Amino acid sequence: MQLSIDYQELLLAVRNTREIILNKERQKQIKTKGVGDFVTQVDLAVQTYLKDFLEERYPEIQFMGEEKDNGDVDRQKPMWLLDPIDGTSNLIFGLQHSGVSLALYNGEDLQFGVIYDPFKDELFHAIRGEGSYLNGESIWVQQADGLQDCLFYYGTNPYIRKSKRRFMELIGEVTSRCVDIRRMGSAALDLAHVACGRGGGYIEQDLKPWDIAAGIILVEEAGGIITDFHGNRIDPTGKSDTLCGAPAVHEEMLELVAAYDVATR
Repeated sequence: MQLSIDYQELLLAVRNTREIILNKERQKQIKTKGVGDFVTQVDLAVQTYLKDFLEERYPEIQFMGEEKDNGDVDRQKPMWLLDPIDGTSNLIFGLQHSGVSLALYNGEDLQFGVIYDPFKDELFHAIRGEGSYLNGESIWVQQADGLQDCLFYYGTNPYIRKSKRRFMELIGEVTSRCVDIRRMGSAALDLAHVACGRGGGYIEQDLKPWDIAAGIILVEEAGGIITDFHGNRIDPTGKSDTLCGAPAVHEEMLELVAAYDVATR
C-alpha cells in the first residue's frame, strides 16, 4: 500500500530541526531515564515539532516516537517512526555527532526514510524504488570485496550487559580483518554512512525500531544488505539485532556472528 506523501515538504520540515538541535541551552537540560539513557529538551522539542507537523498533515498515519509511550500503536497499520535525536549522549558531551531519524512504514514495508545530521547539514533520504540520496545526490554502498577493503562501524548498546564481552571479542576479530573500526555513537548516522560508502558495514545488538527504520531503507536503496544476526529481514516495527553492509561484507560478517554466537533474539 503506497501512501501519498509530499516528500519535499517533509524533508524541509526535518531540516528545519537544525535550529532546535543547535540550541545550547536546550542541550544542557538533561534528564536520566536509566543507565546510559538520557533525554534532553532538544529531544523533546524536536519530537514535538515533527509530531505536530505530521499529525496536522497526515492525521490518518500513526506516530511512534522514542520519547512517548507507544502502547497505542497498531504495528499492522501505517506509522511514522521517529528518533528525534539519535546520539543523545554525544549531544550532551558536545561531540557534535547526532541526528534525526524519521521513517514511514506503510503497513507492509518501509516506504520512506530520512536521517539528518544538523552539525554537517547532511540530509540523507530514501524512497522505496527510487534510490538513496545525500543532499539530493545519489549515493551507493561501497563496492568492497570483504572486510579487508573497508572501515567497519559498530555500536555497543548500553543496555546489553550480559553478552557484551563476547560481542567485543567479535569486534576484536573484525578489527584484525578490516582497514579499521569506528564506534561513533549514533546507529542512524552509522547506517547513513554505510549507505553512502563511508564505511563498508555496521553491527549492533538489540536496537529499537526508531533507531534503525530510516537506516534500513537507506541501506537497501543504496544497494546494501541489512538483516538481523541470522540473516533474516528486519521487522522495522520491532527490536532487532542489526547487521548491514556491502553484499560481500555482510556475507563475511554473518559467518563471524554465527561463530561468536552474539545474537540476542
